[in-house]
Amino acid sequence: MNISQNQYGNYLIQEILKKWWHESYCVFIKRLIYENCLLLSCNEFSSHICELYITLANDEERKIIDDINSKIQEKYKKTLDSLQETKSN
Repeated sequence: MNISQNQYGNYLIQEILKKWWHESYCVFIKRLIYENCLLLSCNEFSSHICELYITLANDEERKIIDDINSKIQEKYKKTLDSLQETKSN
């Protein structure tokens, strides 16, 4: 996904998604986006791809992102709770 993290590669991927979102060969790109959404959303250029994904996604595809986001939040919540517990002791 390195190509998505520069201004020209990000533009190219956005254009591919806009033009061929519903095509079967776009499934690979979509899977890379939702599997790496946290990393991509932290970059100035690739965050635009995440925004476009959410805009174009159907309910099922958005649910995948929501599930991943929930798991990430749960993971960090446990870490934060653990740090707060350590600080209290």
